[in-house]
Amino acid sequence: MQNAQRKVNGESARRLRVLFIDNIANNAYLNAKALRRHGVEVDVYVGGYYHIMACPEWEEGGFTNFSGTHNQPDWTRTVDLNYTRPDWVIQMREPFGLRYLLAKTEGRRWAARFWWKVGNLDREIDCSDGGVGKKLRNGLVGGYKLARKSLAAVRKLYRLGKLCVRVGSRLVTEGRLRSESKPTAPADAVPNAMEPMLSVPIDPGMPNALQDIEAAAPAYRDSIRTLMSRYDIVQVYGAGGRLPLIAGTPFLAFEHGTLRSLPFESSYMGQLTYLTYTRAGHVFITNADVLGSAQRLELPSYSFIPHPVNEDSLHETPESQVLRELLCRELDTDFIVFHPSRQHWEPEVRSPNWEKGNDIFIRGFARFVQEVNPRASAVMVDWGVSVPASRALLEELGVADRVRWIPPVPNALMCRYIAATDLLADQFWLGSFGSTAPKAWGCGKPAMFYLNEDQHRWCFPELPPVLNVRTPEDVLESLRRLYQDPAYMRAISQDSQRWYQAFHSNELITQKLLEVYRGQAQTR
Repeated sequence: MQNAQRKVNGESARRLRVLFIDNIANNAYLNAKALRRHGVEVDVYVGGYYHIMACPEWEEGGFTNFSGTHNQPDWTRTVDLNYTRPDWVIQMREPFGLRYLLAKTEGRRWAARFWWKVGNLDREIDCSDGGVGKKLRNGLVGGYKLARKSLAAVRKLYRLGKLCVRVGSRLVTEGRLRSESKPTAPADAVPNAMEPMLSVPIDPGMPNALQDIEAAAPAYRDSIRTLMSRYDIVQVYGAGGRLPLIAGTPFLAFEHGTLRSLPFESSYMGQLTYLTYTRAGHVFITNADVLGSAQRLELPSYSFIPHPVNEDSLHETPESQVLRELLCRELDTDFIVFHPSRQHWEPEVRSPNWEKGNDIFIRGFARFVQEVNPRASAVMVDWGVSVPASRALLEELGVADRVRWIPPVPNALMCRYIAATDLLADQFWLGSFGSTAPKAWGCGKPAMFYLNEDQHRWCFPELPPVLNVRTPEDVLESLRRLYQDPAYMRAISQDSQRWYQAFHSNELITQKLLEVYRGQAQTR
């Protein structure tokens, strides 16, 4: 482990330095958190993407409700947050974030502190409801830009004046002033600041994403290259390869569903995804079903790695016991299914990037209520484009009163619901799983979803103890057996927790990351 954490340069030895770029679903944050516990220096650069599930507050906060919107949460007005963001999570727009990281990695503490304050203030203004702060910032930014343009114009006029004086003086003294010819300024008379920017030849048929990368200004490219050079490993998440591609520096990529169809789309994001994964030195794959995409793209190096989970919340608490009692009392129930998956299942919106197959669960659950246990209940999350269709289907099947709808909840509260209910129902269409089912297994709770076992044999030496269902009839029979056979329920709960610790824990994920990092760092 010591060799994995440290890199030797000549006679000196230091900790491994890693930069994560982007933070979809907090995967980068959770990996960084685990790696830092092993002594690795990790920074997470999120940029100006403020979605609530890319914020560490969503994983660590103790709140029940948050202020703002999903895309722009206002943490300054969120009650009971009880969390202070660490300085290694940089979620601010590029002009501030890159300057902060450059100052931090150079050891310029006061400059780093300044850009940290300014960048976070800018984010807080973006995510605030009031218009005063935004108007003030826009005014300051507008004034700053005007001042820069004015100063640049003054500098150009000054340099032009000096140039004219130098050229005129030289022409006069050398006796070359002729009315019929135009003077030519010597090469060394043109200041560097006035040199034209190097042009980048761009094929008109080149994808837009590649044009964007190739057209980056040289000074911008150099600053990014300088920043990347200060880390032993650069790892991007999702389609986040833009910065290392601009810099032309090696990087790794972390997939979380982004390889299913995006790399084969003609959109800007599709092109950027294609470039990110085909040019990465190694790709970590978290979804077994995208193996075909990896082979189709002919990725030179890839390996499977489980989704990280915030293990600090994976246990029963007094709060989860109170929640259980509350749900049982209010719903008059003795058996509760937690179905937190996004509602996305209607035929007209079906897509491999989003599909959950919620209708399969709803139909099977309705039959379970009607045929086995009329007191059974479910907790579902009011999230996704198919929520109206799900509500209508529950009404049509006559079980709407057996379902409690809750808003999207942060990780700590979600784990509380997992611990308070009897089992978790995930997704029923794709045949794979993300980080939701492992949270149930880590809590010692059964998880029910559709698992394509053949697709997962290359990922795990032992398949997870999932309640594998694909049809409403499968859902009905799995619920029936769990409810009517307490011994079976206990056995699968214990097996779920054992399997998680053996094949999906953060310790195992960290070891897999470090194993690849060790090889990559030695080649740089």
